[in-house]
Amino acid sequence: MNEIRAIFLDFDWTLFDHKVRNYNFKALEGLNEVHKKGVKLIINSARSYYALKNLKAFELIPFDGFVTSNGGLASYNNKEIYSYTFSGSLKHDFLTFLDKTNFSYLLITKYKTFIKIKNKDIVDDFYKVFYEPFPLDISSYKGENVLAI
Repeated sequence: MNEIRAIFLDFDWTLFDHKVRNYNFKALEGLNEVHKKGVKLIINSARSYYALKNLKAFELIPFDGFVTSNGGLASYNNKEIYSYTFSGSLKHDFLTFLDKTNFSYLLITKYKTFIKIKNKDIVDDFYKVFYEPFPLDISSYKGENVLAI
């Protein structure tokens, strides 16, 4: 019987230490060692794929798969195995409402995160405090499926 061995990891406070604002390099070293021995590595995070990619998580660890956006997207061996996105009409209604009321918001798609900014100072303050890559401007959004708003 073939045995599949896997480790599922969170990002925040597991791989990334927010106190020192850097990766836990001892953990990364160990993960790379067990991966060489055939253990599959799966990242399981509330963060989006865009955030993890831009924080270099996929460069530092040879992940075999990921579950991102609070379970909204799952992939294994570079193949999507699950995604849960807003329906076209719900997405349209939501974005229409947000645009009419002039709220700032994020659109999280499978592989990118976009932002519409109403108050730049508040948004800038958030991104100074939290270790999160700045999203793409909403003007570059091309209608991709949306996991979260």
